[in-house]
Amino acid sequence: MTAPYAAIAMSAAQSLADLDPLLPALVGSELAPASGPSLRSRSIDPISLAALVVNVASVGWTVYHDLKKDGREPDRAAVVLRIRERAADLAGASDVHGARVIEAVVAQLDRNG
Repeated sequence: MTAPYAAIAMSAAQSLADLDPLLPALVGSELAPASGPSLRSRSIDPISLAALVVNVASVGWTVYHDLKKDGREPDRAAVVLRIRERAADLAGASDVHGARVIEAVVAQLDRNG
């Protein structure tokens, strides 16, 4: 079964591919069930970035849909703030790449949420 945030994570990874061209594949690897060869043998930075994208997409999906329960489209700033609060303990979420990941996820939630 595909996680409800998988499409958000993949779209965010594609928009962040300038950070690492393999990021979409790495995110796909993070989302896929463990089977076959993995891209995990690559250096830790891209793997960590891929994991961050998936984790932020998961948190973002939950935040977005929790805020949307009242029937209105959630305010973008409120979504970003709540994601930052809930993702604060994720490795890399508070650095420059983390801010870009959050923005990319929120952009995808705005389009596809």
